[in-house]
Amino acid sequence: MPFTLLLQSVFYDRPRMNREVRTLVRDETSLLSFIGALPQTDPFRAEAFLRIKRQPRLLDQMRKHEIQWVDIDHANYPSHFHQLHDPPFGIFYRGNASLLKLKGLGLVGSRKASVMAPYRIESMMRSIRDYAIISGGALGVDALVHREALACGLPTVAVLASGLDHMVPLTNRALFQQILSSGHGCVLSECPPGVRPRPYFFPQRNRLIAALSQKLIVIEAAKRSGALLTANLALGMSADVAAMVGAYDSPQSEGCYQLMNDGAMVIGNHNDLCDFLGINPSITGRSSTVDQSLVQFLAAVPMEPIHIDDLAFKLSMSIDKIIEYVTLLSLNGDVVISSGQMVSRRV
Repeated sequence: MPFTLLLQSVFYDRPRMNREVRTLVRDETSLLSFIGALPQTDPFRAEAFLRIKRQPRLLDQMRKHEIQWVDIDHANYPSHFHQLHDPPFGIFYRGNASLLKLKGLGLVGSRKASVMAPYRIESMMRSIRDYAIISGGALGVDALVHREALACGLPTVAVLASGLDHMVPLTNRALFQQILSSGHGCVLSECPPGVRPRPYFFPQRNRLIAALSQKLIVIEAAKRSGALLTANLALGMSADVAAMVGAYDSPQSEGCYQLMNDGAMVIGNHNDLCDFLGINPSITGRSSTVDQSLVQFLAAVPMEPIHIDDLAFKLSMSIDKIIEYVTLLSLNGDVVISSGQMVSRRV
């Protein structure tokens, strides 16, 4: 067993100790001395000794679930993790590890995604190229991001806060399998097999998402949320951070507006997105048929706010199609979405 694998399996939930461990621990003997020197009253002391005894079981679980390991000194170890104050000793992963070398675009947001989120994400993905899509594999926006990335043929990386033998949330198991079977997906974690998620693992996980993301977009976020924490961590690592404009009094937009006030780039339309990603808007095109449909739809949207349901009734269109068109046009700045699912054509 690589010694760094042993260290990570012992200290995976104590990243603040990593720097001290690297300084003092060189082999298994010094590891036992380091743990033995911890106070008798420290509950981690007994737990650490127990984790060392479980190493044979750890290796069996890795073989059983086809979990791979990349060491901190290996060429495939994500280079951006080295900028962390407390980089993991290595990473557990399943899937295509070569994706970790690609330029990363973090897309994060609320677990309680708004009704508009799927359409906004779908519209965004049509413009993205030359990036690996990074997110957290959680419910809501994260799941939508990974799913749409796969649909568009974009590489995607899910960073989890649990062992890779128990990928959670359970409702995303099928999505995780799609990521792995796609050939251009990867699921990773700093937690060894057998570890179930704990609340404090998620902020710890978020620093890895931030480190993998050369650019990061917050699609939706509450005022206090993991997405906001990830964005602030990315800013601290000199990543480019942007936030999407949403309804002015929506709880899912409060965090985005807070980021904008703190200097994050504002993404309010398609051109803003292309500017942020360094993409020429003229080569992200949509078909002329779709453009013509959007033109006709926009002409039918009144200047005065109207509820989405009433607009669907007025135009004899499905609510899903209405939401899709409204989302596309809002990204272009042609339609304004206001509180209570009201929409209006921009004057």
